[in-house]
Amino acid sequence: MIQGGSDNFSKLKPVGIVVTSSKESGEVLHPCMRTLEQDLSAIEKSIYECALAGCSSVWVCCTEDFQPIIKKHVGDYIKDPVSISKASFTKHPSENTTDIPIYYYLVHPKDRLRRSGQCWDIFSTALTIYYISRKVSRWSIPSNYYVSFCNSAYDISQLRDYRNDLSRGGNIMFQMGDLTALDDLSLGFSVSGETIKEIISSLKREKIYHKSEDLNLSSVKKFFDLESYKKIKISEYFTCYKWENYVEYIKNKNFSFNIKKQVFFNLKSKGIIND
Repeated sequence: MIQGGSDNFSKLKPVGIVVTSSKESGEVLHPCMRTLEQDLSAIEKSIYECALAGCSSVWVCCTEDFQPIIKKHVGDYIKDPVSISKASFTKHPSENTTDIPIYYYLVHPKDRLRRSGQCWDIFSTALTIYYISRKVSRWSIPSNYYVSFCNSAYDISQLRDYRNDLSRGGNIMFQMGDLTALDDLSLGFSVSGETIKEIISSLKREKIYHKSEDLNLSSVKKFFDLESYKKIKISEYFTCYKWENYVEYIKNKNFSFNIKKQVFFNLKSKGIIND
């Protein structure tokens, strides 16, 4: 069962989880491949969001047929935005930036038949990160996870101001009006390993964990200590589920991501080659 990481470090970076599964289907173009700005797709936005949150690594949860496409777009790592800003004041900027590795996680086919959807993808990816980290060392077990969804768009620029809170074990979540990810909006949020452990234990006791496809984050809202969360309030929120939603985003958005893909992503990656 998943456990929390070591509390002996003064700063513990979170691990990023990017969810690519969509609540709705039927579209020719997958929502995470929507172009949000010139040369910037939704999947790239989500990975950048995790990097902006100060994550030590980013795990993209996707299917085996979609993985090569994503990897060809984003590569193997993303550069830490804060390290790039600081490196500009050094003599050799290119040698003073931090690379954040990107890993691709495939949900086991057996689990897909029993537990599918965004909520299960978060828990399954977190469990895998925990078990892999534990095999390396108990000191590498993350205490906190930051979750980003590819099927939504909102202003993420404020996230940079909350990096220190996350590195100290604090929790944050984006809020639109009075609603958050725990009200089933696709907004970024952080969650501790202890909270995930408590949720999974409860689902097993209630015999929901073994077979249940219809599980939303709102169903497990009671396990989150919302009073301890710092809220990042936003005024605009858009989804990319369907073409109509995407048109609304293009017509009405008043914010800009200002992300230069060639600066942050490893564009030399060739993706996965099957021999």
